[in-house]
Amino acid sequence: MNIPQYKEIPDVGLYLDQVTKYLNTYLNNSMTPTMVTNYVKLKIVPKAIKKAYSRDQIAMFFFIALSKQLLSMDQIRTIFTNYENIEEFYTTFKNCLEGKKCKDPILGKICSIILQKYELDNEIEKMLG
Repeated sequence: MNIPQYKEIPDVGLYLDQVTKYLNTYLNNSMTPTMVTNYVKLKIVPKAIKKAYSRDQIAMFFFIALSKQLLSMDQIRTIFTNYENIEEFYTTFKNCLEGKKCKDPILGKICSIILQKYELDNEIEKMLG
């Protein structure tokens, strides 16, 4: 599971198509412009400023993309509201995904399940040839 370090995420303000293209270079084309727009409409991620998304917003989209199969959108929103600093949140999340000591027990559990699902998907893909 390879997602960029927080500081590697572009901070120049990306437009919707650029955001999805960037995310999909890491997420195997699992994010669409409609999905991004819906997460904003659901008030999970703040609106783009002048149609451009920030590093924090892109970091939030990474978390959503990787956790949406096991968490509801309300749960994801709740997790985000408990973190004032998205850089700290994302860095903790990435570290947990990499198997490093996770200082947040909830993120640790989420990452454990995400990694189990990722491993299971890979094993099934190998079976299918």
